[in-house]
Amino acid sequence: VSRDWSSDVCSSDLTILPAVQTLTWDAPTLALGPQAFGAVFNIGAISSAGLTPAYSVRGGCTLAGQVVTITSGATACLLNATQAGGGNFAAALPIALNIATAPAAQAPLTLAAAATALTYSAAPLATTTLTTGGGSGTGVVTYTVGAGNPCTVTVTGAVVTVTASAAGTCTITATKPTDGNFLAATSNVVTITISPAAQALAWDAASVALGTQTFGAVVTVGATSSAGLVPTITAAGGCTIAGATVTITSGTTACVLTANQAGGPNFLAATAITLTLPVAAAAQVPLTLAAGSTALTYSAAPLASTTLTTGGGSGMGVVAYATAVGDPCTIAVAGGVRSEEHTSELQ
Repeated sequence: VSRDWSSDVCSSDLTILPAVQTLTWDAPTLALGPQAFGAVFNIGAISSAGLTPAYSVRGGCTLAGQVVTITSGATACLLNATQAGGGNFAAALPIALNIATAPAAQAPLTLAAAATALTYSAAPLATTTLTTGGGSGTGVVTYTVGAGNPCTVTVTGAVVTVTASAAGTCTITATKPTDGNFLAATSNVVTITISPAAQALAWDAASVALGTQTFGAVVTVGATSSAGLVPTITAAGGCTIAGATVTITSGTTACVLTANQAGGPNFLAATAITLTLPVAAAAQVPLTLAAGSTALTYSAAPLASTTLTTGGGSGMGVVAYATAVGDPCTIAVAGGVRSEEHTSELQ
């Protein structure tokens, strides 16, 4: 028995699809956490296909290759990774990572004064200037003076001036505020000491011109202070003083005047000054002499006599009497009675 066999050939197309790939951020990138303004760091993602991802960023950052720089302390940085696929692998689904940002600390802010020791001056007021250094960002520096301190700070263009209004101590700090990218910064404290000013005393022109004064004279004296304060005047020697009025109490002992000024919050005590007034005896009130009788008759026993009376004069001096040489009379004082006796006949 014979048989005939025939054969059929079958064919079909087989499609091989690209494999799926997935992307994941690498461990250092996942561990980044919030970043401060100005921070620079690397990022990386891993493809399950072993292919190289591409990166892009937006928001508060820039990208160069795989190096990210934070350009804002207020706007988050969004990282993106993609892989387009090719050959045996399909494009990967993109992945994103949000990096929070924060302001960075400023560089240390420094404050210095051209002079930290001033002397009080009323006109013009004493001044010095301040200089700041360091700091970061665009914030405008402001200055704070300690509560109740006797100074002010003014800013004119680039010049910062401290003006002292009284003696004492001023403490000043500078502050540079946040600008979004940098935190606020405060400087070191600058202490400026304002010392009381010296003052000088001088006698006024009228006092200097007084010259020699006689006993009993009453004069007015005065002194001035360069600080505008009121001096105190005391007297010693041959005078007394009440206020500015001096009374000469001696014709032989000079009058010594001394002016002092104790100072105050803004001024030191003044060096005392003295003024010596020479003195002289004053003229007495006119001295008068009168006789009880100006006509006597000679008598041998008893001798003829009359009395003398004085008036006027000044001071404590004891009145003395004198007769002309050869006159025929003598004068005797008994208590307050003066008696004149003729000792020879009047010719």
